[in-house]
Amino acid sequence: MQTQNLNAAHSLYVLFETLSDETQQLFLQELVAKQLEKIDESAFYLACKDAKEENEFLTDSETQAFIDSLPQ
Repeated sequence: MQTQNLNAAHSLYVLFETLSDETQQLFLQELVAKQLEKIDESAFYLACKDAKEENEFLTDSETQAFIDSLPQ
């Protein structure tokens, strides 16, 4: 099933590349607008994963600043 999903994802990307630049831009705008929360969560996950792999952890003050920056 994973191979099938990977092939489908690759095929969709190849199709995306065949679109005109304008259509690609419009598609990306709509994708981002409708999937922004998922994109933010994925970006946060990847940043955390990278930090863990590099043993880069926040200091106490950085942690507090991050918490304070979150919307309430």
